[in-house]
Amino acid sequence: MGDIKKIVGNRIRDLRNGRGWSQEELADRATVSRSFMGEIERGQASATIESLEKVTIALEITLEDLFRDLRPSTDSKLSVLMNKMNCLSAESLKEFISFAETLYDWKCKKDQA
Repeated sequence: MGDIKKIVGNRIRDLRNGRGWSQEELADRATVSRSFMGEIERGQASATIESLEKVTIALEITLEDLFRDLRPSTDSKLSVLMNKMNCLSAESLKEFISFAETLYDWKCKKDQA
């Protein structure tokens, strides 16, 4: 259960950082305490649906957007990367995928040499 709280917290942190907001600013916009916001982002708090709804309204997204494509993973680095990718714009995601494909092709060629 703790894993999903961390994944959601990471998603919220990534969305907040993407907007250039401090944790305090998001807490103010969501009308929750700054300490509670910190606990949510660190995956230490069991946020209620009502609290998460306040956060999503402040972030101008839906609850569906918050939970879209969230999957607990045994590889936390992969999970964090996937969460960050979900926060990218469509154009940025295309650029990231293109970069990843180029890197993969380069690695394959290097391994064959």
